[in-house]
Amino acid sequence: PLVDPKSDEILVKNLFVGINATDLNITAGRYFKHDDPPYPLGFEALGQIVKTGSAITNYSVGQYLVVKCGKLRAYSEYLYVTSADGLTVVPKPDPEYLALFGTSGLTASIGLSEGSHLASGEKVLITAAAGGVGHIAAQWALLKGCHVIATTSNDKKQE
Repeated sequence: PLVDPKSDEILVKNLFVGINATDLNITAGRYFKHDDPPYPLGFEALGQIVKTGSAITNYSVGQYLVVKCGKLRAYSEYLYVTSADGLTVVPKPDPEYLALFGTSGLTASIGLSEGSHLASGEKVLITAAAGGVGHIAAQWALLKGCHVIATTSNDKKQE
């Protein structure tokens, strides 16, 4: 059963969670080998605020939040979060843009737009274009009007 959030907490109902390499490595048994399952999973989620603690004044019920969990736990129906969880208010989520949610999308978009200051007409080489960051980076560069050259480790991944 859900309990009321503590004074500094926000209760968020998850709508989407990000899946990244850490989660896959945990489930494959490559990380946390010293613990017995079940393992908590998920660093990132997007949800809607259901209830706020009494000390919360800058967030309100109904707002949508991107949550970057400091500890693995995002794969749950509800989360109790605090400002330490890297909260960002977003407009109502549009499924068309959810690829930019999470670690892979942010890495690609920040790396290309802010890191390299990508401009229309430039040539961009994307290595590992079939991977989590690579496929989003290739699409991001195409949307910016760039000529994309993409590599993969084998022919099957080119499909």
